[in-house]
Amino acid sequence: KAPSQNLTALVQQQQELIRIATQGERQAGTESTRGLSYSIALSINTNQKQLLAYLNSHGVKLNEKQLALKYDASTDKLLTDARATSTYENALQKIYVAQLQAYISDLQNAYNATSSKSLRQILSDSYQAGKILLGQAQLTLDASD
Repeated sequence: KAPSQNLTALVQQQQELIRIATQGERQAGTESTRGLSYSIALSINTNQKQLLAYLNSHGVKLNEKQLALKYDASTDKLLTDARATSTYENALQKIYVAQLQAYISDLQNAYNATSSKSLRQILSDSYQAGKILLGQAQLTLDASD
């Protein structure tokens, strides 16, 4: 079984991605970046609900404060600075690519660390969704360069 600590870290990582994407939905200037932000928020939120349900069924309950432990103020600063220099779209897209790459890697590690069929299915679904989102983020970034 994958340690609940690794799964908790994944859920926290998902929470940070959702937070950034939700902010991106509101603040992005282009339709393509707003659409990407919406897709990321919706998909990761769905995957997070599945993982939270799994954790809950195994006695691990997380509150909002625990979920927000991977909040990164430097991301907000970077995006604020980018908005001031009219590079917000590009900065947000680069953040998405970096965050999704780390997320996919962590999903793979969690998948490899568990033998639970139900957890493997959740992690596999999340991994596939993450790969699709990463591809979309890279395409959006390439189109804006």
